[in-house]
Amino acid sequence: MPQNKNAVIRYQTLDKCFSDFRHRYYMDDLIEACAQALIDYTGTDSVSRRTVFDDITFMESSQGWSIPLERIKDGKKVYYRYKYKDFTINNKELTADEISQLKTTIMTISRYRGLPSTEWLEDVISNLEYRFDHLARVIDKFTETIGLTKFAMYVFDYGAPIGYRLAMWHPERITAIISQNGNMYEEGLGKKWEARKAYWKNPTDELRQQFATAYALETIIGQYTFGTPEGSVGPDGYSLDYYYVCQPGRAEMQNDLILDYRSNVALYPEFQQYLRTYQPPLLAVWGENDPSFIPAGAKAFKRDVPNAEIHFVPNGHFALESHHTEIAKLIIDFLHRVL
Repeated sequence: MPQNKNAVIRYQTLDKCFSDFRHRYYMDDLIEACAQALIDYTGTDSVSRRTVFDDITFMESSQGWSIPLERIKDGKKVYYRYKYKDFTINNKELTADEISQLKTTIMTISRYRGLPSTEWLEDVISNLEYRFDHLARVIDKFTETIGLTKFAMYVFDYGAPIGYRLAMWHPERITAIISQNGNMYEEGLGKKWEARKAYWKNPTDELRQQFATAYALETIIGQYTFGTPEGSVGPDGYSLDYYYVCQPGRAEMQNDLILDYRSNVALYPEFQQYLRTYQPPLLAVWGENDPSFIPAGAKAFKRDVPNAEIHFVPNGHFALESHHTEIAKLIIDFLHRVL
């Protein structure tokens, strides 16, 4: 069901009614509440019983929010409320329809970038888009909220350029860096990145679609098991990954990050300058068979931090899946010596 403005107002109103355990909302009450909300927001009160029934059906569906709604008999009448007091659609992930609307909104307002008196749009857009810089600022805010003024970082894969941004922004807070296949060098990018670089230069919808196979179950299993000793990787990690990427809109979010990874490569020289300037204690532990971030990326740390410690383990990208014990020992020994 497409979500027009009036529909969104009704959904929010129904959600508020279903969450109110102090009152009983019968169907007539729900219709009246929706009508009043429409008057308040749009000046019109056009809402029918059929419309509210259809709204409830949508909210209960997987296309909506799968709301846990109870219909409680009170004599010949029925009132509606959530099964759980703390449930609300506002705590649920965005639906595919909402994500589509959000993307359309971003595309529309992006056309006004750079125009006079529209500087505020950049903050709005960056908060809506899936971009590494925004993710880094979220984590930065989190560290400040919980009072982390000094910390050692363990970085991996997509998390690495987020962590390197934090280090670059707040070098005084970083006591050590452990990088497990967390790249910051051009020579550390494997052959798979050639197709992505072509996409970065010409980000068409056709090229974007070529990454759809990255979210197939067999591909995700391959990412976990390639280059690892046979039988050493359990199904937990890749099964969970596959479950989450199958949720509405998740694949498109990942596609956004594939495109924005170019922002990380553009920052590689600045990340490297941070290392040269501040010389943080650095341990690189690398799955030597990783096709994404190859061993050259680990060895390159020595160029900027001569005292960096480099270790390779005989597995692939998700090194902890099969060699967590060995890597944990390396980390404990490293931190005991440098902190």
